[in-house]
Amino acid sequence: MTQTTNLDWLVNADGGTDWGARHAGVLAFVVISLCVTMSYTQLVNLEQGSLQYWLLLSSAVLIPLFSIAEIAKVLIGPARLLLILVIAGGGWHFLRGDYSTVLQLGLLVYVLAWVASANTRLLVGDLAIVYLVMVGIGAAVTVLTELSPYSFVPGLTVEEFGRWRVSFFPNIAYTGILSLGLFLLLTRNLASATRRPLVLALVTYFLVFSLVRTALIGFVIYLALRWFYQRKRAEWEGKNLTYMLLDKSDENMRPAILADGQPGYVVKVDRKAKSLDGQESLVEAVRNLVAVGDELYRADAKALPNVYFDRNLYQPLFAAGFWKGPEFKRTSQIKTVPVALNEGEARLPLKLREFIQGDPGTLGQRRLYLLRNQSRGKGIGFFEAGGFYPDL
Repeated sequence: MTQTTNLDWLVNADGGTDWGARHAGVLAFVVISLCVTMSYTQLVNLEQGSLQYWLLLSSAVLIPLFSIAEIAKVLIGPARLLLILVIAGGGWHFLRGDYSTVLQLGLLVYVLAWVASANTRLLVGDLAIVYLVMVGIGAAVTVLTELSPYSFVPGLTVEEFGRWRVSFFPNIAYTGILSLGLFLLLTRNLASATRRPLVLALVTYFLVFSLVRTALIGFVIYLALRWFYQRKRAEWEGKNLTYMLLDKSDENMRPAILADGQPGYVVKVDRKAKSLDGQESLVEAVRNLVAVGDELYRADAKALPNVYFDRNLYQPLFAAGFWKGPEFKRTSQIKTVPVALNEGEARLPLKLREFIQGDPGTLGQRRLYLLRNQSRGKGIGFFEAGGFYPDL
């Protein structure tokens, strides 16, 4: 029971990196802000005119300039109330001669509109790395300077700051609030929580033992609301889950829809790359493979990385690299839409194939079929409140 799909090929001239949801400007702004915050304690305010002051101000003004068109769209669209605020409030203070407040209000609205624009997104993985880097910088500040009165271990902090409190920022409030924010992101579903267990453990440690009241109150409220929501969601799913038949019209049976309306793949190939044997260009090798077609639907192809498994409900099943013995070699010269299987995903059909071929009678009268799940919104979800959304 295999469904043969059409293939459409598209030449990718630059072979560039897909940055996905990462916005370099926002990431740079976050890093600069946190590094500046690391340089002063809760007993010392940020002085106007200081180096830290100008570093924060210049980054807040200059970095969003690269997204000025998006900021304008936000202010005349979904965030028009911010525009009204800056015109009304700023106008009032301007008439009163309070020009400093006008500039502060304008900068606030400017930055808020920037972070609210569609392109200013960050990856949770990037934020986790930034958090670990800040912990490392905080450790260096604690050991090498006298800037921070806090310890990383409960019971060793200077008495007047709370002996049992811990912090990697000299200002402990930032440790609690930053840890709470990252904890919320890491625990948004089960898959995210289990992907970075060590980071989650470190975040929870600093969140709890920093003993920042605002952060702890938010932490307790979040846990209570999440427990209540998951309990009610589980009750609803238990009453409403049903079995449904999967047919050819299901989104999971159509990897992508091509220009002619037929199901298939889009294959992007670096025009400068050579085929594996070096005898022809990779583009020509893929063209010939698609023209003949049979190899893709009967075996692991040499020109185009795929994993052939006759129990998968459609063919081919593309991978993000080639297997060379037990080693998986990723390739950046070929990209597919939908995204090809990564090493872990490609290993499953490969191991299933080896298992069944090694012992053909193991299934007996039973039938085994494999189907790659589509992304959230199109694919099949199981107990989504628990974050279980399998790839295969």
